[in-house]
Amino acid sequence: MFSYSRPFVYDVIPFRVGSPLEGPFNVTIKAWGLGYFDSHPEAQLNGQKCAKTIWVDNSSVICTIPDHVRLSLANPEIKVAGQRSMCGILAPGVCTVSVGHSSISSPARIREEIRAIKARGGDW
Repeated sequence: MFSYSRPFVYDVIPFRVGSPLEGPFNVTIKAWGLGYFDSHPEAQLNGQKCAKTIWVDNSSVICTIPDHVRLSLANPEIKVAGQRSMCGILAPGVCTVSVGHSSISSPARIREEIRAIKARGGDW
């Protein structure tokens, strides 16, 4: 049976820490392992599901935030075929979720996670 490796989120564009933004706006979430075809991923930011998630390619989705919704660009998450993304901390307040919702606190830990994904045959 075929299964996906968990995606690994590594960037959010625009990159903004601190003050929330108010919709409407689009956020690009960059991640490894989103798949080479549109498997209808689901994205969220800071626990809020995106109004619309658009798969772009194997490494990015666009998250649409609707009118009048205030949202900080923290804790991006993408779900692909039931697999929740892992994430490395990019800056304080951004992307604090990892395996089991524990934080990754150093570049060394991020490299460790990437090696583990590669060892399991994850796509890049």
